[in-house]
Amino acid sequence: MFTVLIRHFGTENLDWFCAAETILNTLFNIKTRNSPEYAKFFIQKLTNRLYCADVLEDQKEDDLEILEDYQNMSQNPHGIQNLELRPEVNDYHFAQIFFVVGHVAIKMLTFIE
Repeated sequence: MFTVLIRHFGTENLDWFCAAETILNTLFNIKTRNSPEYAKFFIQKLTNRLYCADVLEDQKEDDLEILEDYQNMSQNPHGIQNLELRPEVNDYHFAQIFFVVGHVAIKMLTFIE
């Protein structure tokens, strides 16, 4: 689910927001213990896509490779070496990441209750 959104991060297609909202709603409606971890993973991957260190991410096709990458990232949270923004970052990237962070924050408040 997240893979499609991560690959199309920064697109000008406004359906991205609807898809992200639906996936996050579904994730938190299931009410598993891992919902916050999946949301954290999603936010971290989108944040990493803003930086040059994650340019090779497009080459990863398999969800298992992305999950293995997440496990490595959890063990080494300071994995980003180069903190320069990619040159092609635009307003859509920022709008989408703020949308996801805000939606996850609201869902976490209701999840905790």
